[in-house]
Amino acid sequence: MVLLIATGISLALIMVTVNRAIGDQLTQIKANVGTDVTVRPAGSGGQGFFVGGAQGQPQLLSATDVTKVAKLPHVSAVTQTLQEFSVTTNLQPAARRFAGGQGGGQFFRQQAPPTTTNSGGGTFIPTTGTDAAGPLQLVGGGSASVSQGQGFSAQQSNANVALIGQQLATQNGLKVGSTFQLQGATIRVLGIYSSQTLFGDNGIYLPLATAQRLFQVPDQISLLTAQVDSADNVNGVATAIRSTLGTNTVDVTSSTDVFDRISGSLTSAQHSSRLALIAALVASVAVILFATALVTRQRVREIGILKAVGAAGWQVGLQFGVETLVVAVVAALVGALVTFPTAQTVANDLISSAEAAGPTFGGPVGGSGATRAGFRVGAAAGRALGAVHVAVTPTVFLYAAGLALGLALLASIVPAWRVSQVRPAEVLRYE
Repeated sequence: MVLLIATGISLALIMVTVNRAIGDQLTQIKANVGTDVTVRPAGSGGQGFFVGGAQGQPQLLSATDVTKVAKLPHVSAVTQTLQEFSVTTNLQPAARRFAGGQGGGQFFRQQAPPTTTNSGGGTFIPTTGTDAAGPLQLVGGGSASVSQGQGFSAQQSNANVALIGQQLATQNGLKVGSTFQLQGATIRVLGIYSSQTLFGDNGIYLPLATAQRLFQVPDQISLLTAQVDSADNVNGVATAIRSTLGTNTVDVTSSTDVFDRISGSLTSAQHSSRLALIAALVASVAVILFATALVTRQRVREIGILKAVGAAGWQVGLQFGVETLVVAVVAALVGALVTFPTAQTVANDLISSAEAAGPTFGGPVGGSGATRAGFRVGAAAGRALGAVHVAVTPTVFLYAAGLALGLALLASIVPAWRVSQVRPAEVLRYE
């Protein structure tokens, strides 16, 4: 009886701790996602991966679009981004791009050391113009901060200065203060950032106005991010942007959308843990009620004798209740001890099952724009799933004590009812 109840209590405690850990992780993810609404030209295929317009040129948003979004209620700030991927420069890229990956995608390898200076066009070095302050938002997701030199200042909003990735700088022997050629202009290295990835380090960042001038797209951008004043207003702002700019003109992604896509597997795992918790509690109740009923039935003679010698019904019921409480407490203690080494394993199994049942995502830069966008969400989901750590604290013993007390009180109903039904004369008549 102790082992059966301990198994049920242990499973219930494990599911309580797992459920709480997943809930904490979901809260953290939601906080990290923030209150941003991202706006891209319709069909652009995600951040920076352009499908192209009628002439095969990247589709862009205009200054008018930016003004309309900035004037919407609850939009506290707007940041603008212009992205180009094939540039004319004398730099050698840190990463070489290869076609022919699964699904017709692309993959990247370390570029060999340069043997000649490349002065031709079409070099694959992602170049981003931005007016955002703070960490650099990397193509494909993530962020990086300047590790050498300094970031852009307000006075350099249209200056020929750039921030470049660490591996790109190493590939070309550049340092802070060095210069290079980009779109026919001489650009000075203002700072160097490190993203800890090959693809992320193969990039150039310019002030937005500088990028618009060099690439001859005045007052046009490829990505707009609207900061919303409250998480409660994110969906409303996203709807207003779609209505204002037109669903055929722009693709709008809110932080709520991103959270829902990232958190799908975690939510599924949390749902599974709740079902398992309910099943464990039901099993524990069933076991203790059945066992108590069986024990009480076998001890009818004892009940009759106790009542015959003057014991009150409540005294006999209290005796059985205390016995049941002792059994439940011992079972709860065993279950709590089992919870400590097994909770993380159970959480990993639940999350792995939920992740396997969820959608799969394509490679980092392959296939359609939707696939590429899906990869970024999938990568974020993978990081979120891998970051769930179940902390089994001593408070689990309080949960165990609560479960034991609840089960004991529930189980005491059976002996109380049985005691009220036993008549000493009928029991002793056969002695």
